[in-house]
Amino acid sequence: MSLQILIDCIGLIEEAFARDYPGMDSSSRIAEGKDMKSDEINERQPVVDNGIYIQGLMVECEVSTETVRKILESKLGELSKKASSPSFIFKAPRELRRVNESAFEQKIISIGPYHHSKPHLEAMENQKLHYLDSIRQQPEGLEHYIAAYMSIEQFVWDSYAKHDLKKRVKFGAIIVLDRLFVVQLFRKVMDPKLREENDALFKQNLNLSIVAQYLLLLENQLPFRVLEMFSNRLGIYGATLRKGALIFFSETEPW
Repeated sequence: MSLQILIDCIGLIEEAFARDYPGMDSSSRIAEGKDMKSDEINERQPVVDNGIYIQGLMVECEVSTETVRKILESKLGELSKKASSPSFIFKAPRELRRVNESAFEQKIISIGPYHHSKPHLEAMENQKLHYLDSIRQQPEGLEHYIAAYMSIEQFVWDSYAKHDLKKRVKFGAIIVLDRLFVVQLFRKVMDPKLREENDALFKQNLNLSIVAQYLLLLENQLPFRVLEMFSNRLGIYGATLRKGALIFFSETEPW
C-alpha cells in the first residue's frame, strides 16, 4: 500500500468513526473500539481485501473509482486556489538562485519590498529621497500621489507574492517612494532641464548604467499600473512614459 493511499485511508477511518459513533470525539471512539469484541468489530466493519486495522476498527480502504476520484478532485481544488491568486511579482525560484545567487542579488538599488532596508542599498535610498523631495515641492504635494496609490492599494498589495502582514503601511510608503523615483528618473532622461546640478546619477553615465542594470532584475519588478498612474499626474501619459523607459534603457546600455 502506497503512502498516499495510507493517508487517504486515515481520512476514511475518521469518516467511519463519525458515522458509526455520532456525537463522540475521536478519543472516546478509540477507547470504545479497544473494548469491543472481535465479533462486534466485524459486525460493524466487515473484513475486506485491501483494508487496514487501526485502533480496533477495520475500515475499508480499497483502490476504487471513487477513492481515485476523491484524490484527483482534492488536487484540482488545490490547483484552483493557486490559479486564482492575483500575484504576478515573485521572488526568484530557489532552484535558479542555486545556479547563480549573484544574478538575483540587489547590489545597488532595491525597487519594491523584497530587498528594502538592506544596509548596502542605503546610498540609493537617499537618492530616491532627493527625487521625492523635488516632487513634494510641487503645488500638488505628496498627498496627491498617496491618494492615487490608496485608490489601488489592494491591487498593488495582491501583486506581490510575499508579504509581511505587520508592515502593510510601510509597504505603501515603499511603493510610493520607489514608483515616484522611477517616473522622475524617466522624466529627467527625457528632459535635461529637470536635472539638478548635484544629481549624482547624471554626473557620470556609468552611474545610470549600473542603476539600469539592477532595475531589470527579477525581484525589482513593479506594477506598470502604478507607474502609469503617477506619471499621468506628472504630465507624462501612456505612450510618453513607455518612450521614456525605452530611451532610458537604450541610452544607458546596462549590459
